[in-house]
Amino acid sequence: MASHENRDETCKHPEFIMEIDGPPVDGCLYEVEVSWDFSDELMEEPQSGKRKRNKAVIEEIEKLRFQLFKSTIKDKDDEFFILQMHKIRAEQIINYKLSIQEKDGKKEVEKANRFRVEELEMVPVIEETRGLLVDTKYNLPLQERLVGWTSEVRKRSGPSNMTDKYYNHEKVGKIFRSLPEVGTFILFNIVPKDSRKGKKTREEKNLENKDEDVVPLGEENAS
Repeated sequence: MASHENRDETCKHPEFIMEIDGPPVDGCLYEVEVSWDFSDELMEEPQSGKRKRNKAVIEEIEKLRFQLFKSTIKDKDDEFFILQMHKIRAEQIINYKLSIQEKDGKKEVEKANRFRVEELEMVPVIEETRGLLVDTKYNLPLQERLVGWTSEVRKRSGPSNMTDKYYNHEKVGKIFRSLPEVGTFILFNIVPKDSRKGKKTREEKNLENKDEDVVPLGEENAS
């Protein structure tokens, strides 16, 4: 039997060696070459934060404009603001009561809840209210902050049926994640610091190319 030193060249130590205690295999004593066949994909190091995320599917898109009212409940001194949303294509009007809070010396809309206006005395706000405007970074007058809106309903990727709603203002070019953020911008001309830059979708561009009958602000009841 061949000695360990005089083995065949095929028995030289490979890169990976596993020693076994058994009979000769192919003329080699005790040492058997073991190979692991890895694909290039498996050998790559995982890269955190670089996974491709499935894009959300846009289920609904709507052009919007708003009106702002200063309102009081009859026989009460409860004064507050009503933000009236006009869905242009759906021809629907929804009223929201804005709850304002002051945090770190800055005012913002904390809540925007649906509200019935039958018992309200509503006065339209058509220009800046003194004491409200606290930020002039974007230098947009109130009437320009009330118009030029688009809302999107996006279905989250994956098996769930959860959706998210976003609001995009055309001139500012920012995406607002909630109605309180929209209300804060309209009332105080403040854009959230973490708001994302808006990007027009194909659906938005198609809407812009359509001729729609848009009633100017304040002329809904003029007939």
